[in-house]
Amino acid sequence: MNYYELTYLALISLTPEELEEIQTNIEKLVKLEKKEKPIKKPLAYLIKGENQAFLVSVFFNAESITELREYVKKEKRILRHLLIKTKPYKEEKKRREKPKKSSIFRSSEKSKVELSEIDKKIEEILQD
Repeated sequence: MNYYELTYLALISLTPEELEEIQTNIEKLVKLEKKEKPIKKPLAYLIKGENQAFLVSVFFNAESITELREYVKKEKRILRHLLIKTKPYKEEKKRREKPKKSSIFRSSEKSKVELSEIDKKIEEILQD
């Protein structure tokens, strides 16, 4: 089973019910793992005459995505879309956590060496 992320821009003129209808149509085609709430975003340039759009991301797993691709391409209410293959959402979250420092960088807990001991070692080395 492959994991994917679909991010799309939907028309700003859509009602919440229409946005939900697009989501349910996508859910019929694939098994969603996580979906994010639509976010109203200004666009950097006009897309099909629109300067704002709803940005929506969904994470899912599927065997085949051909039906989903066809639906997204034919859906007139979706301005643009990006479909990428990714790691499972849970693994992606783990990867974003800060890595723990290895033991090399931890301060050593050895006792401090006396200056007299260092002098003895230097003398031994110089005598050889």
